[in-house]
Amino acid sequence: METKKKEKKSSVVCDAKNCVYNCPDERRCSAEKIRVGTEHATNSAETICATFVSGRQ
Repeated sequence: METKKKEKKSSVVCDAKNCVYNCPDERRCSAEKIRVGTEHATNSAETICATFVSGRQ
């Protein structure tokens, strides 16, 4: 009996339209892992997604 591996879907919402990990139809991040910075953030406006990779050519 063949078993199929279930693909996990990220629950991380992504609005970064120019990121290669953005799945715009689903508004989700497809990266296996994400890293959020910065180290010294004190509020949400000071954070960034360090996993971002530009999809622009």
